[in-house]
Amino acid sequence: MSNVPSLVSASVQLLTTLRTLDADVVEQWPANALDGPTIVVQEIGNAHTSVPVVDDLSYQVDVWSEDADTTRNLFAQADELIAETGFHRTMLSPLSVDGYGWRQTARYGRKVDKRTLRLID
Repeated sequence: MSNVPSLVSASVQLLTTLRTLDADVVEQWPANALDGPTIVVQEIGNAHTSVPVVDDLSYQVDVWSEDADTTRNLFAQADELIAETGFHRTMLSPLSVDGYGWRQTARYGRKVDKRTLRLID
């Protein structure tokens, strides 16, 4: 098991994948007003399981824009791309308005085999 990494993360993969969309893609919540559509990707869980070579990963994705239709459209594109990476959506919030504009939030998760770095159930 010495070849098995002690920590794995899919943050870079998700960020790279989502950066193909027409939006700013970042890892931190905006500190100021948005400058166009924005997607925030945050790792919210990275835990060992009872199987030493399997970890449980989870991510939260927030999509913001100035209008509801743009947010819905951008979220649908992001959701499709994330599903293509192998992550499953585990939560979807209602579309809402906050201090930055319209927001859609979802969470995604999956277990990962640390020997092969493949997502598993």
